[in-house]
Amino acid sequence: MKMTFDIKKAGQACVTMVNKCERLEKLLGNALTGNYLEGFLYPKRCTCVSVEKNGLCVVRISRFLSRIRTRLLHEYTAENNKPLTPDTFASMLSLALNASKPGKRSKITLVMPQEWVIARTTEMPRAVKENLADVVAYELDRITPLAADEACYDFCIVDEDDRMVKLFVLACPADRLHAYLAALSAHRITVERVTTGFSGLELVRKEHIRRKYRIPDGNGPLRDKAIGGGLESVLPNVNRPDLLSRGANTARRQPMAVTIALILLSIGLVIPCLVAPLVHETKRVEKIERQIAMRKEGVRKVEEIKKEIDVVAKDIAAIEGFKENRPMMLAILKEITAVLPKNVWLTRARMTDTAVELEGYASSASSVLSRLERSKYLKKVEFAMPTMRDQKLKADRFVLKMELEGFDAIRPAGGGNGDEKKK
Repeated sequence: MKMTFDIKKAGQACVTMVNKCERLEKLLGNALTGNYLEGFLYPKRCTCVSVEKNGLCVVRISRFLSRIRTRLLHEYTAENNKPLTPDTFASMLSLALNASKPGKRSKITLVMPQEWVIARTTEMPRAVKENLADVVAYELDRITPLAADEACYDFCIVDEDDRMVKLFVLACPADRLHAYLAALSAHRITVERVTTGFSGLELVRKEHIRRKYRIPDGNGPLRDKAIGGGLESVLPNVNRPDLLSRGANTARRQPMAVTIALILLSIGLVIPCLVAPLVHETKRVEKIERQIAMRKEGVRKVEEIKKEIDVVAKDIAAIEGFKENRPMMLAILKEITAVLPKNVWLTRARMTDTAVELEGYASSASSVLSRLERSKYLKKVEFAMPTMRDQKLKADRFVLKMELEGFDAIRPAGGGNGDEKKK
């Protein structure tokens, strides 16, 4: 099966995809850089002045909660169509602004007469779209009768396709405009934007715009131009030509409120995700530490009991070992305890494998001797040293020695050294 590849169709498909991506990028950029607060949560205002050679009109436009309000500040028409000089125009405008807000000078939008402005449409290659401002400045003397250094101009993109970009260019002589700007500056009036009546009148003449923003009919061209220039300033997503910009409005900085808000929101969501596990583990450790502190006293008591158990176990082991290693000595001590009277107490007992030596006190030492002689395990009982009478205790101190008999069966092999026990 032979497959064919049409390069021309593939190229057109790629161009179509690129155009779609650019439109999507533009749509997304407008969504992220749109100023949604101004004019909705707080009012956006504009003072617009339309001027003709024989009159002027001053209108204040405001947009708040998406509602447009228009207020006519001043309208003046010269008698006998007498032309307005720049000084007369500036004086009339100053009086109108002082009448509305005395002592306050606000920035205004100036709408120039249409006969002062040269409007042209032209086409540029799409390749120069990124540098349109420089290209228009270079080609302005070809597009209009004015050169770039002697004109105030602006342009906007009307249409574009895969190869060409269609532009609408506006230009007016700079010396004529600067005469009016200088006169306004002398009266401390700042001009923020200079526009024409083309796009503003197009807005005002649309029936749905007039109904939506309640613009009355029969205003006259001068007032309609002022209202249209104000609508250009306060309405979103509207073309705003500015002859003072010289085409630089295409590079104006866009509002970044939505983008910044999304970035802050993302940071606000990421930080809890990073901090929450640490906070959770910290709380868990604190809870464990509290439980340890609560049980520390019980653990201390358990450890003390364990130590006591170890001591008792060692004592028991020592006794068991003594009992297993020295069974004869336990039997001798038991026999001596059973034979001696209750009023006799021993202070020292020394035992070996063949003999026993006892030292102690008794009311009668001779009675102790006779009792020990009756034992079947003891023989040759005698005093090792003379007895002595203790006057304080009123008892005889004695030292007896004796030999053992009858322990051959249980006597451990090898013998051993002596052990001593005190009572």
